Amino acid sequence: MVVTGDDEDGIEEITRALEARFRVTRLGQLKWILGCHLERYLQYGKAVFKQTKYITDLVHQHGVQHMSYPKTPLASHDKILKSWCPQENSAEHREMNRVDPATGTSKATSYRSIVGGLLWIARCTRPDIMFATTQLCKYLTNPGIKHYDRAIRVLAYLNGTKDIGITFGIRNHPAIYMRRNELVVYTDASFDDQEDSRSTSGNITYLNYGPIAWSCQTQSDVAQSSCESEYIGLSKAANEAVFHSELLTEMGYGQGTVRINIDNTAAIELGKSQSTHQRTKHIRRRYHHVKSLVADQVIWLAWMSGWYLPADAMTKALPTDAFMFHRNNMCGQLRLADSHAKDQPNRGRVSERSLVYHRNSWSYD
Repeated sequence: MVVTGDDEDGIEEITRALEARFRVTRLGQLKWILGCHLERYLQYGKAVFKQTKYITDLVHQHGVQHMSYPKTPLASHDKILKSWCPQENSAEHREMNRVDPATGTSKATSYRSIVGGLLWIARCTRPDIMFATTQLCKYLTNPGIKHYDRAIRVLAYLNGTKDIGITFGIRNHPAIYMRRNELVVYTDASFDDQEDSRSTSGNITYLNYGPIAWSCQTQSDVAQSSCESEYIGLSKAANEAVFHSELLTEMGYGQGTVRINIDNTAAIELGKSQSTHQRTKHIRRRYHHVKSLVADQVIWLAWMSGWYLPADAMTKALPTDAFMFHRNNMCGQLRLADSHAKDQPNRGRVSERSLVYHRNSWSYD
């Protein structure tokens, strides 16, 4: 059990009350929770959550420790396809389900074990593998050799980056505008990228410069345009914004209007408009709650270039340089040209041209 708060006397009172009724052992400051290791760097005002030990154990369990480390979970623009699933009783199907005498398990069983471990890591401390993991999860019942190879690649990537974790703390980078205890949400969608013509949407929620929630999923409806796919993703991001805003308000950290960053101006205009247009009248009613949230000033929508949008890595397999930039952002090492907000002239704004790419870092010209 973890007892936390900013009132030392209150924490002590609760702890003594628990000790009066239960057998309690005090372990001091939190260091481990659910397999996650918490490291504090008080001199820098930051904390890091990571799963180095869990990743190491998973890598050794599946014999990947001696493989070379790829720089990304998936190759650039790689897609994991349903057509890779083998036909029943085919040579590939038999190969995947053949039990290896040395390990006592089959590749299909190992695949499910790997993906299960990857999913736990992706949900806890590694949003950078969320897209790859959610794609692999679709084929647990009948994986093929190519699916298995992709899972091994993601595991090898983790082995080379096992010391990375999500970071919380104050950062004074000039390209950031995010106040302490301010909730900020980023959302993106990849239009018509699935075999069944569905789109993939992703969102990531930040607090104190670190991600506290993230999601990547295939949309249930087939979008007819990139605007519609982005709007559907925006609807899901708005749900996250409302939930976390209400939770933080109950904890005493009122949020006011929550900013949602998105790279599609058409979706922004659709969210602001209270009317129905000829090209958007078919969109399901459940997604239009965005309009009421904007009108009630629960959320406000800000445009951000896709080059700087962390959620972009939640929707597709990116080239190495772009992925590494977004990985730093998703793991709390934010370097963003934040918001480019057209509706908030009083907010800090960094022009897109003022950020120049130099090798593997972003800096001002």
